[in-house]
Amino acid sequence: MPILIDHSSRIICFGMATERGRFQIQQALAYGTQVVALVEPRPKETHVFSLPIFASARQAVRLTNGTVALIMSEPQKATDAIMEADEAGIQLIVCLTKEIPAHDMVEALRIMKQRGKSRLIGPGSCGIINPEQARCGLMPGFLWTKGPVGMVSSSDTLAYVAAGALSSSGKGQSTFVGIGEALATSVVDVLELFEQDPYTEMTLLLGLPTGQEMGVCEWLRAQKRKPLAVLLAGHTPLSYFKERGVEAKEAGEPLKKAGATLVSKLTDLPRVCQEILQRNVL
Repeated sequence: MPILIDHSSRIICFGMATERGRFQIQQALAYGTQVVALVEPRPKETHVFSLPIFASARQAVRLTNGTVALIMSEPQKATDAIMEADEAGIQLIVCLTKEIPAHDMVEALRIMKQRGKSRLIGPGSCGIINPEQARCGLMPGFLWTKGPVGMVSSSDTLAYVAAGALSSSGKGQSTFVGIGEALATSVVDVLELFEQDPYTEMTLLLGLPTGQEMGVCEWLRAQKRKPLAVLLAGHTPLSYFKERGVEAKEAGEPLKKAGATLVSKLTDLPRVCQEILQRNVL
């Protein structure tokens, strides 16, 4: 089965009061995703888009059997939504909200770790999509097609362009995960999920959250892995490497030495993935 979400995922949305929230709910429904409920404290309506609105996550889960929380709340309210979803026992929480106050997020992560109930993707994630099955996030669904390439990215725009380039060249994706700030679920956590997924033949890493490159290198060296291609352009701040005395062109060298295939520019991506997939078959 695909990683994290599929056609059976039952999504509860937080933050439907915003214009963006309502638009993304519409887009998810149009894609065929099972959005089953909305959560809004002190709701003024009972239904939106024929979906029931509940005042609490616990009530929404009890009455709809929701399994995924999609957080689109404003920054000041996002951690409350995350904590409420976690307390309600929702298995997967995808937080799209950016610029959440740091002290709020630190406290939320501490409590979530103690409880050990939920997996958090984000904050600042652009979401997750399983092509032709479920869309939980911001991404334009038409860019993704079903195929063998697992994608994980910390850069929203780079992911959209890469998905379009791969799909137009006939190389679809098994699942895409927008890792966001990767404060809870790390890049390595997602790579490990793809490693166990029979639908994924190779993995593509786009951008890399600051400080996680060594973790990826150690993970690659630990044992034989599925092929990993890496395109760092457009995300990792050059200042991060300059502070460590590393030129931008050398930034990917540790990953290359650990066994990853570096993609130097976006236009090379379809060709590199095709070569990797062909080698994998042989």
